[in-house]
Amino acid sequence: MAGEKRRAYSSVEFAVDGRYTLKTLLYKGTFCTTCLAESEDGKFAIKKVFGKHLKEPKILRRILRELEILAHLNGHPDINTLCDVDMVSKPPHDGFYCYQTLFDTDLKRVLASQAPLTNDHVNSIMYQLFRGLHYMHSANVVHRDLKPANIHVNCHGKIKICDFSVASGSSIQSDYYCTRVKMTSYVANEWYRAPETYLCDDNGSGYTYALDMWSAGCILCELILRRPLFKGDNRLEILANTISIIDRPPIYLLSDQGKQYVEAALERYVPPRTNLYTLVNGHKQVTVLASKLLNYNPASRPDARTCLQDDLVKSYYNGREPSCSQFTFTSDNVPDHALKDILLSETANFRRKIRSNQKSVASEILRTRVVDPNENSLRALDGV
Repeated sequence: MAGEKRRAYSSVEFAVDGRYTLKTLLYKGTFCTTCLAESEDGKFAIKKVFGKHLKEPKILRRILRELEILAHLNGHPDINTLCDVDMVSKPPHDGFYCYQTLFDTDLKRVLASQAPLTNDHVNSIMYQLFRGLHYMHSANVVHRDLKPANIHVNCHGKIKICDFSVASGSSIQSDYYCTRVKMTSYVANEWYRAPETYLCDDNGSGYTYALDMWSAGCILCELILRRPLFKGDNRLEILANTISIIDRPPIYLLSDQGKQYVEAALERYVPPRTNLYTLVNGHKQVTVLASKLLNYNPASRPDARTCLQDDLVKSYYNGREPSCSQFTFTSDNVPDHALKDILLSETANFRRKIRSNQKSVASEILRTRVVDPNENSLRALDGV
């Protein structure tokens, strides 16, 4: 690894590893900015969480959760690769930096383009999606925001599932649909959001990996339609459109609030009746699999491993797709006062792991020095 220092970019207040050259701004939000960068190894997305927000427990908890999950899942071909992380202390470049691989485009842009998608394209994309979901679900990780914009695609049709910012992990080890994750901050795009999140009575225990499988069913149909399956301007319109395609949800699944939602949706909106088979142009295999995934009862949806053996994609299945070891950490149990110290420790651990004992290439002047509360001594990330 070259011993080049970090480059500072004043216009976006970035200071990045010297191997990377910033090319353009991809996104700027209230608490983070993402830039496109290039190096000899390809294109990368570098996300910076502004330093001023690293005092907020909610932001720290989100960063820590995403870092832990990405580090745990790192290396799978269908999940975005976490290449590096960094902490910078000197303003105006201060913040937490996350380096990830970047493909040419995302599935949302592909679907909005004129690029043709053959049956082979659809089958291959769905196989890779199920393979990635199987891997993360076997680790007890739920993505919670699966949608075309979060599936990156390259020119060869390879995909990577991205954006684990609202993903959650569970340390509970049990059968597939009994492992539950509390969804107090579930924020998936409503068009891909599983209906049990607002229709069913879950007694406060949370929801399962079946959330992602509903989203996968929506994406499968969208690959054929080239538009969202359950599009709407609000939840009631989306629900009405859902009912027009797959009928009303069974009454036994509904909470009292869910019953009110159904009645309000049907009273306010009257979309024309249709069915999946007609919508996907008579594609029988798509209809069969989508019907299973878009089941109102989450316990009746197939899991990702089962989908890998479905007729639609089984020609790609070699019977040996790997599972992942259990993800046991959850930042939800970390007290607020300890979050920053744990994030610094995890950052150092990840940097040490990927560098394999090689010297950091970053500038010593700009790097963070922190007090390790356990040793009560200064520890520099420069040596990591």
